[in-house]
Amino acid sequence: MHSPIGASPAIGGEKTLGWTAHYAIGVGFAWMLLLIVGLDWAQEPTVLPALVTGLVTLVAPFFILQPGMGAGIAAAKTPAPRTARLRSLMAHLSFGIGLYLAALALSFLETL
Repeated sequence: MHSPIGASPAIGGEKTLGWTAHYAIGVGFAWMLLLIVGLDWAQEPTVLPALVTGLVTLVAPFFILQPGMGAGIAAAKTPAPRTARLRSLMAHLSFGIGLYLAALALSFLETL
């Protein structure tokens, strides 16, 4: 845990490690969506399961990442917690929309 993380010295390769972990976690959440709703969803995707997945993924930044970086639960210790929360919400809803659009594109490609 850091308080604040910005005051900590940089570690070599941390940016690459962070982005790699971020995308790997996203892939894991995508697999969880398929495990919960089934592979049939990927063949005929609907937007609601993807958006719910995006919303559920907010647990990670609100209760793990932000507190671990010294920002408190749901960015409570930041200068503008509502703004931080809204940005997280928008980013994670965008992830859900991306899941839906990716499944839609793949299902379209299957019909070709």
